Amino acid sequence: MIRLVTVEILNELVRVLKPGGRLSIVKHNELGKVLAYAVLNDKPQAALEVLNGNSDEGTVFGNRNLYNNDHLVNSLADAMKLVDVYGIKSLFGLSSNNEIKFTDEWYQSMLELETKADAMDEFKKIAFYNNSARKPMTFRSWDEWRH
Repeated sequence: MIRLVTVEILNELVRVLKPGGRLSIVKHNELGKVLAYAVLNDKPQAALEVLNGNSDEGTVFGNRNLYNNDHLVNSLADAMKLVDVYGIKSLFGLSSNNEIKFTDEWYQSMLELETKADAMDEFKKIAFYNNSARKPMTFRSWDEWRH
């Protein structure tokens, strides 16, 4: 069922892409979630559960399905080419000093640091979020791809 829903959603997103357009998928990153639990939330047991593969998490909106990057790449391999993966928020959220985050000097330095770090493979792996950019491989029908 999840695969079907995923295909239907991707079908609609690609349908509205302009020629030469790209699909950008921003998603939670499991290793970033480990850092968030261990460092920011002081919950090492929850971090261990994520590392051990127990990523299911319920919210007031229901259960969330977390997809790792390999799953998304494999799901789209026949229809879209992965262009690049970017990290988002690998360092910014780690500071517990919220006052300094509102100063221009700190913010500009952190923006420069995040931009540089999140382009590096090591930081992409631990970023809180990943943004994967894809472009269609061909303009064939998505109905053909689904079967």
